[in-house]
Amino acid sequence: MSKNKESVIIVILFFVIAFLIYGLSLTNDFVHFDDNILIFDNPAVHQLTPATIAWVFTHFDPELYIPLTFLSFQIDHLIGGLNPFIFHLTNLILHTLNALLVYVFLNLLTKRKLLAIICGLIFLVHPLNAEAVAWASGRKDVLSAFFFLGSLIFYLKTSNERRATSNYYASIISFVLALLSKASVILLPLILILIDYKNDRRVDRKSILKKIPYFALSGIFGIVAIFGKQSVLADSPLKDSILMASKSTVFYLQKFLMPFDLSVIYPYNENISITSSEFFVPLIVLLVLIALIAIKFRNNRKATFGSLFFFLMLAPSFSNYAKAGDVFFASDRYVYLPIIGLIYIFVLILFSLIKSINNKIRIPIFVIPSIILIFFGVLAFKQSLVWKNTDTLFTNVTKHFDYSDMAFNKVGAQRFEQGKLAEAEEHLMKSLEIKPNARAYYNLGLVRLEQDDIEGVVEMNLKAIELDPKHVSAYLNLGYAYWKKGMQSDAEITFKKALSIKPDDVDVLTNLAGLYISMERPSEARELLERAIKIDPEDEYVGGLMERI
Repeated sequence: MSKNKESVIIVILFFVIAFLIYGLSLTNDFVHFDDNILIFDNPAVHQLTPATIAWVFTHFDPELYIPLTFLSFQIDHLIGGLNPFIFHLTNLILHTLNALLVYVFLNLLTKRKLLAIICGLIFLVHPLNAEAVAWASGRKDVLSAFFFLGSLIFYLKTSNERRATSNYYASIISFVLALLSKASVILLPLILILIDYKNDRRVDRKSILKKIPYFALSGIFGIVAIFGKQSVLADSPLKDSILMASKSTVFYLQKFLMPFDLSVIYPYNENISITSSEFFVPLIVLLVLIALIAIKFRNNRKATFGSLFFFLMLAPSFSNYAKAGDVFFASDRYVYLPIIGLIYIFVLILFSLIKSINNKIRIPIFVIPSIILIFFGVLAFKQSLVWKNTDTLFTNVTKHFDYSDMAFNKVGAQRFEQGKLAEAEEHLMKSLEIKPNARAYYNLGLVRLEQDDIEGVVEMNLKAIELDPKHVSAYLNLGYAYWKKGMQSDAEITFKKALSIKPDDVDVLTNLAGLYISMERPSEARELLERAIKIDPEDEYVGGLMERI
């Protein structure tokens, strides 16, 4: 069989398997878990103009600097509007290409084609990767991985004397594109050193100089990332980060082998303490594993490469456990690239076991890998359907973590959207029972508004603002309640407070403009609406208000 024909067959195989597993999930909806912030409530994504392109390169998401990811969303919107299918299809294509790149990368690294194919297929079907694929906002992970793997492949190809320079520059450019997609790939320069170690490349002045541009880029994007992560880093003491890192690392190792009970969030509501078995047991396990690798496998370059690839690529996520008052000990998407190291070690062990089995019983080499691929593939298929919509996504969380106030709030909000007020109130009260939180009070305010209980709206939103003084939506609902009560002055003060927090928010601008129209203050209303039109020229509600002036 010719090399080209073989490559075509491999590509077709990967895409067929990918669509068998994830094809049904292409009909999934967007979810109210970053998709609203990044995509369907983000006017900058709904247009592809010089102004919106400038916006994506000058704004965070609000934590991460991901301009290339935003640009890809703009292209998706240009093709299919806010049809989730287009966004999910792009993710699936990128994920399949990433699996193929894993195959190419490991084939170049190891010169073992069958091993590389199996590794690529496991990457393709592993359930831990379902989050990055089935979640539209997981684009930043699949897109950054695409360019990250491209950078590694081009770097490996620099050993080709004839095209060394062009491959070197292609590797650097790919790294820049990966960083512009998501800065979590920042430790790529260390992976390059690891590749040199794995291939026993000589470390000399030339090889060190080749790494300088990579480290320089990591430094620049690292500084940019810190600006976006200031609030997260402030909530993450070093001691707690170390303990949480050990817990999450052992958790990922466990879920790699037995990927059951996966969830969009893994909440933790207790104190983070070394005296808790939740932390000292994983810490001991991790230290034992590190010692084992350092002592028993210190001369095994394959084991060292796979282990360090996993730990290094996972390291940037270790400071991400605390967010806006919530604590999460893991996220499936954080292991999207690190899992390559685990897969490599796993397949090496698998091939060794197959060889020893074949010394006693002759079985085709593809049988055991096929069973593993089917096992992972079925679980990935099921997990992708968990992402069908916000309701299914967070109902799944409540099954595994009945102490997640966020999950009960999310389900309550969805029940409200469905018009099931009694169920909505039940879930929101459960959320507040677990922990008083601004989100649930705000959503309970929406329930009260639907029940025409204006006093209840005021009460719930005041409680939300007390817990979160920057909760813009709570200010808007509170202002609306004051407006309905005829307290226009209080409504104006409340809307202006929201405007001071979020001056470029179309909803804030239109609420205050609507109030000014009712107060017969047209010039002030027009000024606000003109600002709103600049932000989102396609907003029909803004145009309708402008016609009333």
